[in-house]
Amino acid sequence: MDFQPRFRLLGPVECWDADGRVDLGPLKQRTVLAALLADAGRVVTQETLIERVWDDAPPTEVRNVLYTYVTRLRRILASARGVPRQHGRDGGADDDQGPDDGTAPVRLVRRSGGYLLEADPEAVDVHRLRTLTARAKAPDLRDTERSALLRAALADADGIPLADLTCAWAGRAREHLIRQRGAALVGYAAVETRLGRPGTVVDALHQALADQPLAEELAAALMTALHHAGRTAEALEVFARSRSAIAAELGVEPGAELRRLHEDILRGTLEHVDPPGCGRTPPLIRGLAEPAPMVRPHMLPAQIDHFAGRSEEEAAIVRALTAADQPSAAIVAVIGASGLGKSALALHVAHQLREQFPDGQLYAELNAGTGPTGPDVASAHTILVRFLRALGHAPETLPDTVEELAELYRGALAGRRVLVVLDGAPDEQRVTPLLPGSADCGVLITSRDHLAGIGCTRVVVDVLREAEAIRLLAAVAGEDRVRAEPQAARLLIELCGRLPIAVRIAGARLLTRPHWPVSHLVARLSDEGGRLDELVHGRMAVRDALDHGYRALDNPARTLFRELGHLDDDHFDPGVASRLLGTDQATADDALDQLIASHIVRPATPDAHGIPRYHLGGLTRLYARDRAQAEATARDSRRAGGSACHARGATLVPGVG
Repeated sequence: MDFQPRFRLLGPVECWDADGRVDLGPLKQRTVLAALLADAGRVVTQETLIERVWDDAPPTEVRNVLYTYVTRLRRILASARGVPRQHGRDGGADDDQGPDDGTAPVRLVRRSGGYLLEADPEAVDVHRLRTLTARAKAPDLRDTERSALLRAALADADGIPLADLTCAWAGRAREHLIRQRGAALVGYAAVETRLGRPGTVVDALHQALADQPLAEELAAALMTALHHAGRTAEALEVFARSRSAIAAELGVEPGAELRRLHEDILRGTLEHVDPPGCGRTPPLIRGLAEPAPMVRPHMLPAQIDHFAGRSEEEAAIVRALTAADQPSAAIVAVIGASGLGKSALALHVAHQLREQFPDGQLYAELNAGTGPTGPDVASAHTILVRFLRALGHAPETLPDTVEELAELYRGALAGRRVLVVLDGAPDEQRVTPLLPGSADCGVLITSRDHLAGIGCTRVVVDVLREAEAIRLLAAVAGEDRVRAEPQAARLLIELCGRLPIAVRIAGARLLTRPHWPVSHLVARLSDEGGRLDELVHGRMAVRDALDHGYRALDNPARTLFRELGHLDDDHFDPGVASRLLGTDQATADDALDQLIASHIVRPATPDAHGIPRYHLGGLTRLYARDRAQAEATARDSRRAGGSACHARGATLVPGVG
């Protein structure tokens, strides 16, 4: 009878046969075996193996290296089970099918696109843990049988899973296995407590809670076991420590179930939990809780007052978001430069579509502001936690990683008609984890970036058309004011560059100054040098809006932008960019491309010889001059400060220099 080797993943990766521990070779080779054992019985593609073993830095000829590791592992496994080594046709290379004598309990074979490790689940500790835990949930078992199964499942699960592996895949798998083991331990503790043996699990629960201090299910199991073992004071101490850890890490109180358990212990009214598999079983793994009751979040901010214009863009967005028979979530990106009213348009449409998305609206502002070095961007982790809480998930049930949060988020939206609004997306990488997988959902994004890596309908916005700008001005300042001075109103919107935020500010200034005729504000804005200073009202400022786009540029693009503000003509060709930067044309083109991609510079009609032309005009051009002057002043101040420091140093140390 062949001896069946046994494999361990709930600790350092190990293989044991009749003679003891088997040498599995170097770290990467052990990682290959672990990646195959984790999916024993299923084909693991070469691409998946490479990603698991080498992360994003595979070696040259990585497939040949993988091929070598698999060959060595096949020989090790053949030796471990007492089956004669089998060689390939080339006298030692990989045999695609491996030995097939009908007696081998472990086989590592080649399959289309990858490899398959065939092993008895009982021989691999992680599969034995999963199998025995599932069997222990059968409703017709006696508690003594249930206890024996769970005790066997946990017999070898006392180490750090995959402890010797350092790759990212091992880290993710380690967290998952720790939660699986914790779930089995919680079930075992409940059974042992019902059988009158709570003291048998106290030490194991203490250790598990030390490894997972935020796991409320482990804290509850330990508190229950301690209380029934006559150690109530220790049970209350466990609650105090858990509460402190959760508050320090998450900034919240423990969940309702743990708080209720604490109160029951204090009152002496604690009851035994129901047997696993009988009736409702409480969730054991954080992040995999039972579905919460339907919660319909309404996170949209209030609409901006006096929305006007953009009828064509609004219609395009509505058509894309409400089209029938879509294979995946409908995604629309509103693309354009700062100050063009992308957010106002998105919120206006989102509010109009509330009936089409009756299960709720989620909203996040990804670009929360602008710091000294660029945009302050909210992390995907932070937004996913907010969304899941809005969808009814308690904070203590949420997993830790972005990948797990995204999986839970997609599951929460499955089959629901929810509209997700992502405002101010800096790039596609920030957006991808926030996209639902359900075709019933819709996503509305605003961005300065084209989000080229996302399949979506793009609606590009520009400055307002004249009629739209007039309607917006009338909506804010009052129709009577605009109707009384139609020529002045047209001059005013042109001085505002028909930029929505500028027109809105101009209208607000007129509204709060009823004694001003429109022509008075036109006269004030006619001075280019002070125009940006005039276009401020309350918390709205054109300069601040344009600053968002400027701060997102890299240094060469910023320099080119400032230099373009000094041109007498607001149209220019690529050669002008090269001369302004004092660089070769390729470097200038890169900087120019960034300005175009950010919608700061717009393509114009080529000249008579077909040479491309570009346009930087309106308030953006004035802002470029403004930035050039401000940064030149800052440089002069730094130079003056440096000179003063040098002079003071010379005075303090006479005779030096």
